[in-house]
Amino acid sequence: MKLVSVESLSGNPLLPNAILETLIDYFPKGYSFSLFSKRLITPPSLSSVRVNSALLLSENKGKDFVLETFPNRWKVEQDNLLEDCYTIPLVQSELYHQEMNEQFIKKYNYKFVVVDYRCANSILRGAPIFAAGVIASSKSLCKHDSVLIVCDWNSQCTRGEKIDVNDNSWSQLCAFKEDNPFIFLGIGEVIMERSEIYQQHTKGIAVEVKIPIFDTVQLHSLPKYLFAQNVSSIFIAHLMEVRFDSTILDCCAAPGGKSGHLLNNLLKEIIINAKAEGKDFKEAISQSKSRILALDRQKSKVEDMKNSLWNQFDSLLQYNPKILECKALDSSKLHVHFQPNTFDRILCDVPCTGTGLRPNLQPPSLHPCQTLEALQLQASYQFRIVKEAIPLLKSGGILVYSTCSITAQENEMQVKKILEEFGNKLELMDLPSHLRQNPKYFTTGLTSVLPEHDAIKCLRFDFVECDQTIGFFACRFRAK
Repeated sequence: MKLVSVESLSGNPLLPNAILETLIDYFPKGYSFSLFSKRLITPPSLSSVRVNSALLLSENKGKDFVLETFPNRWKVEQDNLLEDCYTIPLVQSELYHQEMNEQFIKKYNYKFVVVDYRCANSILRGAPIFAAGVIASSKSLCKHDSVLIVCDWNSQCTRGEKIDVNDNSWSQLCAFKEDNPFIFLGIGEVIMERSEIYQQHTKGIAVEVKIPIFDTVQLHSLPKYLFAQNVSSIFIAHLMEVRFDSTILDCCAAPGGKSGHLLNNLLKEIIINAKAEGKDFKEAISQSKSRILALDRQKSKVEDMKNSLWNQFDSLLQYNPKILECKALDSSKLHVHFQPNTFDRILCDVPCTGTGLRPNLQPPSLHPCQTLEALQLQASYQFRIVKEAIPLLKSGGILVYSTCSITAQENEMQVKKILEEFGNKLELMDLPSHLRQNPKYFTTGLTSVLPEHDAIKCLRFDFVECDQTIGFFACRFRAK
């Protein structure tokens, strides 16, 4: 077992060569790809939560109520750009630079839990370890053991495999998958018996992370008025500028984070409008004709999304369940299901290569997009969704396009193509003034693809420029 730190991976190629080559082609000269590699494998320096402000408004609760949710040791702040966003700093713990020597490992009786890269990504953002994420562990593992948490970066372990080091032998441990790097993630406490962890239908938390290498508030069990969401994703609903009477389509909605934000803002605007007119907000919700339709191709994901949204907003949706509808539909065939000029707002947060997601401990060999042709195929599918959505937008309506990718093919090139093919129907909108005047999280689009007057209307979240975010892209169009 070759134990390494997360930091040591930054010298390796972390994306397929085809992706790296296209980034080099379109990114500005002098762009720091060394810093890019370092930050890609680490989480953003801020964790963030979105406040479901409609719930607080309906219960006459405010900022102090939100802040009381978090332990005092965390410096939780309301964002000065996004009033429904609260941020929490993420810091390196004492273990980040810990040397993986025999003396340190012996303190934990040579006991390990091995997780896959997906689980590792979640751990680095403050999550516990669920049973499904545990790949292998020490043969003698018992409930309540303190263990070293490591990631099998090359995915060579099989599920349930035993690390057999009964006599605390350092040489035996080093011989276990000796050519395979295992990335140290922190110290945990086992809260399931070993045999239970690997049972087929076991759910729940298997290991509590006691000392992670990155420390932040745990976000996996928040009350319903809070929702863990990246800062960049919180921008989306603000770009949509939802009104109390809006009809909204979210084309690729699962797992439902952005749909939840749109639903919150719709309900909030209904409540605000009702209070301004001296009406009871419950009656206003019950009589509202506004709708949000959340789509996804996979029926199971749609069901999970519907349950999640109802769990958050049941206290308000009970007055008018028709406000929210979740459907299993393929958004590349919208014309089959909807008439033109149906929606006031449309979100196309399209499926993408996910190259902006961080932390990203996925080995490049496992990335689904290995060639330029595969990247272009992904971009073609994205454009097909937008092409299907545009006729459904009412005159004066807003369409937001976004991805959690950083490639030009999925972002600025799509904007260019949309304007070339639909410039007679759509115009690229500027950002809301309060966002443009204080762009602390984002920069503009790539001028290697778009003219400057269009590039400045795009939001490119670049974690080389701002360590507080993931890589993300967004822009918005208005129907003429």
